[in-house]
Amino acid sequence: MTQSRTSSRPAPVPSINHKGLGQPFLFLGMGIILGGITMTLVNVVRSLRDAGRDVQQSLGAQPVQLAKPQSGKLTPHVMLMGVMVEVGSIRFQGQRVTELARGE
Repeated sequence: MTQSRTSSRPAPVPSINHKGLGQPFLFLGMGIILGGITMTLVNVVRSLRDAGRDVQQSLGAQPVQLAKPQSGKLTPHVMLMGVMVEVGSIRFQGQRVTELARGE
């Protein structure tokens, strides 16, 4: 029995960079990672504030509730704006790739 051998390599699979969309997705991924780190740090600071208040109450003292700093109030809004910019970059890059594919 004779078997005919064809190429043993599979056909190439186009990657996401094939269409020029790799950079915006990498940008979005980095933003999501940094946003997750920031929100983790926010939770750590919140836990420390709550623990300090609980210690003050357990000692019978009136707990001192400090006002939240302005940077703490703005952090979620600034992070949301950053994610919106990242998603917008994917949209515009997709539009650019489509125009290039059409030859416009």
